[in-house]
Amino acid sequence: MASSTPTGSITIRSLLDAVRTAARVRIWRSLYNSCSTTSIRSFGRLSTASGISWSVPRFGSSGIRGIGNVDVTPDLALRVGMILGDQYGDTIIGRDPRITGPMLVQALGAGVLSAGASAVDAGLVSTPTLARGARDFACGAIITASHNPAPYNGIKLWNPDGMAFDEGQQREVEDGLERGRFPPPTWDHTGVPSSRPDLVRNHVEAILKDVGPAKVRVVVDCACGATATITPFLLRQMGCEVLAINAQADGHFPGREPEPTEENLGILASTVRAGKAD
Repeated sequence: MASSTPTGSITIRSLLDAVRTAARVRIWRSLYNSCSTTSIRSFGRLSTASGISWSVPRFGSSGIRGIGNVDVTPDLALRVGMILGDQYGDTIIGRDPRITGPMLVQALGAGVLSAGASAVDAGLVSTPTLARGARDFACGAIITASHNPAPYNGIKLWNPDGMAFDEGQQREVEDGLERGRFPPPTWDHTGVPSSRPDLVRNHVEAILKDVGPAKVRVVVDCACGATATITPFLLRQMGCEVLAINAQADGHFPGREPEPTEENLGILASTVRAGKAD
């Protein structure tokens, strides 16, 4: 016979749930009480008697990089977007195919919009394509970790002249993250979102104007990265005979690791020899 629980009685499961909830409340109350007002800093910088310490990410040689959704988080992207929108203005944002890319684009764009500037989604594009596209905006941001392994992601920033943010500009962004104060505009002065799906086509057309036809046989290893969106197409438009490998954009990088080491380029080398490419 199936047993039943009388109305109002306490089950083992409900008792355990209550114990767990009480424990969580005690832990967070203890953590809160251990924090002075000055110990809570901008962007999660927190130093407490409990030994917890979070630091503002710093720019390296090629932007901010780290493990996606661990070091490079939506919260970080949101705050970077707030700084760009506040200090620069309208921002165009692109990404490579890494799995955490779409959420970081959305977060960075939300930050730009909340600061009263327009956020323009360039979609999946190569870094040079995004850098060129920044010419029509106050600045550009690309969500990418270049040749780092799949779990990584990053944020790299561009000026309208196609040059990356210099050290002074990077320090200004870091200082903004440290301060953590972002006075928002009123609800009716937030930015306007839009998209620019034409960046790749415009980039290809610009290159073709400067580069003549090339009747050569070329093997291209796109490494399943953003270069798959432009390089094979561009070379074919130039008149090349193209054999493309790993030419599908895939943030898991199933073909090979992104790092262009001799070992990782083994299939490319053997294909060039077998296909008698130029």
